[in-house]
Amino acid sequence: MPVKRPLFWGGYASFGRLFGWLWRLGLIRPGGNRWHRERAGDHAPREDRPLWLHAASLGEVQVAAAYVDRLRDLAPLYVTVQTTTGHHAAAEIFGRDRVAFAPLDRATCVRRFLDRVRPCGLVVFETEIWPNTLRWFDGPVWYANASLSPGSFGRLSTMRSVIQPLWRNVRAVFAVSDADLRRFVALGVDPARAILAGQVKQFGTRPGMAPDVRRQWRERLGLGAGERLWVCGSARSDEFELVLRLFDRARRASSGVRILIAPRHLRNVDRVVHAADRAGLSAVRVSELNGRPTGSDLFVLDTHGDLRSLYAGADLVLLGGTLAPHGGHNPNEAAAFGVPVVTGPYTENIDPDLALLAQADLAYRLEDPEDFVRLAPSLDDFPHEDAARRLAALLDERPHPADLLARSVSEELNRDNRSAT
Repeated sequence: MPVKRPLFWGGYASFGRLFGWLWRLGLIRPGGNRWHRERAGDHAPREDRPLWLHAASLGEVQVAAAYVDRLRDLAPLYVTVQTTTGHHAAAEIFGRDRVAFAPLDRATCVRRFLDRVRPCGLVVFETEIWPNTLRWFDGPVWYANASLSPGSFGRLSTMRSVIQPLWRNVRAVFAVSDADLRRFVALGVDPARAILAGQVKQFGTRPGMAPDVRRQWRERLGLGAGERLWVCGSARSDEFELVLRLFDRARRASSGVRILIAPRHLRNVDRVVHAADRAGLSAVRVSELNGRPTGSDLFVLDTHGDLRSLYAGADLVLLGGTLAPHGGHNPNEAAAFGVPVVTGPYTENIDPDLALLAQADLAYRLEDPEDFVRLAPSLDDFPHEDAARRLAALLDERPHPADLLARSVSEELNRDNRSAT
């Protein structure tokens, strides 16, 4: 049964009041004085009418970074985040004086923020739908790199009558896939303002081989000239045992293969090592290597921030988060180096990415993960350089999502400037 508007707004307002009471009682203290002030909308007054960019957490900040060069020439930028990790990352990219915590989505907090910052427009990265923010902000709004999972769409569709009026100031929703575009339209976005832009992460690294990086990783791991490296990147804890079994079985049909698992969270490194021990496999942490050959069956990546460059040294990647129901993780980092990406059946979060990579013969989706045992050896002589060139050609045919957004923002701000004069 659809949620009626009075019921929704009454419940939403009650939650806001409860948060406010807990706040005043001192029961919510997650971020210190600055966090409290800025979440209450108490931001330093600005006179430069900045373009407001909202990137909730670290992932969205990394997406926003791909748009910076196109947007900074259009207007001063002011970035809001919701997490401390996102704040640290955004401060490095945009400058600490340009980054703050977003106002809580209560009418009083939002109005206070708008009175002080006076933004000329709002760009929301990925998909955050804040009712009071969209109700009280009268300027133009854009959604960039926008996506809606089937689950999120199902929940939001029960509130379509509530959500549809919130789109009134949205100038464009730049969706990452056809399916996402259709979901936004079904939620009430004007079809003329729903634009298929593609996934900006696919444009993050120019496809091509990185021979120097590849050589460095192979030397670090102590790999011989004829050895190949299979990597499971961003593996989840409920996938470890399956990955170990698949890798161990498949490598028996392919000579000279070494295997590496990079857990999604470093706190799970010991769990990978223990799972390998139970499977009768010896494991060595990458941090313990010194470039000399090792007789261990398995490498375990236990260093922060190295997975992306490590993919340059891989010959095949089995993508974590796709063998158990997590929706999948970013396949583009490995594919950019011309490395084939194999996934399990759980890919709902990355299906648009995989569709493009499949055109370059870089993505292989398996309904049954056990088929990896047959597929992996068949990719021993994979043409990495040719695949990277095919992917680069496909991306060259597409406009960069940041260019599409910048063009729309520029047109809107120029229109407002002409109206003001």
